[in-house]
Amino acid sequence: MVTSSTTDNSNPDDGKAFTSNTGERISEKMVPMLSPAHITNLPKGQAFALLEGSTLYKLRMPLPAVDKDDVMPESLQELTAYMRKNYHISPNWWQSAFSDYAPSQDIATAFQSMSLNRAPSHAGEEMLFGDVEAPVAEDMEDEDIDQNDDTDEDDFDDSDN
Repeated sequence: MVTSSTTDNSNPDDGKAFTSNTGERISEKMVPMLSPAHITNLPKGQAFALLEGSTLYKLRMPLPAVDKDDVMPESLQELTAYMRKNYHISPNWWQSAFSDYAPSQDIATAFQSMSLNRAPSHAGEEMLFGDVEAPVAEDMEDEDIDQNDDTDEDDFDDSDN
């Protein structure tokens, strides 16, 4: 049990003219998380589940609409027959398709230099990423860049005339 309280006296000159006491008591008691009544009284489409390390959740699942749906099949057998007809898998779908794959030397070198943050080297030269010269903002100030779109729509005509 946890108890917390405070006492207040309204007249500090007088010994006990008025005294007020406010307190709060908290006690712990073991109770079951669920009773059978909780489970049996659940409405349709609701359930309890222990998830994420025994944390109790109340689940709410939407029920299908009462009105007829053109896309929904009449029965579960019709749905499974449709799936058997239209969905095809390979007999060993769980096995890796790339078990014997080995990349070419060019791909392996490019990936290794990319993972090391380097630009790809040519003809045995080692070129570090810092060696690549990037445009500096001061150099770009002198250039006049035309931001108007002056392309003709005729350039994009895909019709076969």
